[in-house]
Amino acid sequence: MIKTISKKTKKSIVLILSIALILAFAVGGTLAYLVTSTGTVENTFEKAYVRSIVNVDGDEITVTNDSNVDAYIRAAIVVNWMDANGDNVYGIAPNESDYAIVIDDTYWVKAGEYYYYKSSVTGNGTTNPLVTGLTVNTDSPAEGYELTVEVVAEAIQANPKTTVEAVWKDVTVNSDGGLEKVN
Repeated sequence: MIKTISKKTKKSIVLILSIALILAFAVGGTLAYLVTSTGTVENTFEKAYVRSIVNVDGDEITVTNDSNVDAYIRAAIVVNWMDANGDNVYGIAPNESDYAIVIDDTYWVKAGEYYYYKSSVTGNGTTNPLVTGLTVNTDSPAEGYELTVEVVAEAIQANPKTTVEAVWKDVTVNSDGGLEKVN
């Protein structure tokens, strides 16, 4: 038994095949055009690098943003009794009464264990002093040991600002671009 196809079904098949053929020519023509007319594209961008350097000048300590982009800076101050060779730390940490460190809180804010510079620092720019003075109030707890102060600085790219808040949870970036302590 042979079935016959109705005129309506034949028209639908012809229409579908026609649309498929038009699409095939359009895609093929577009690909041919792109292959023959698109020139070489050169990707020209400069990657960012972020690095900080601690500077000591007498009793003043600053941090330089040795980067090619603006960055926010934070620093931790680590105080220990260390032997003359710098190989051994005395077993008892210094008390805050053993020394006095003068911090300039005009430009720096303490949040958690870090001091945060309140504004971003331009590439190759330097912060205002974090430390402006240091006094040792007591003698060493053991012979051959002296008080050492180390400043460990970190920098993070200033843009996007959301990254700063995501990585440094103790601060937020205000509308002026300055850092503020999180309550």
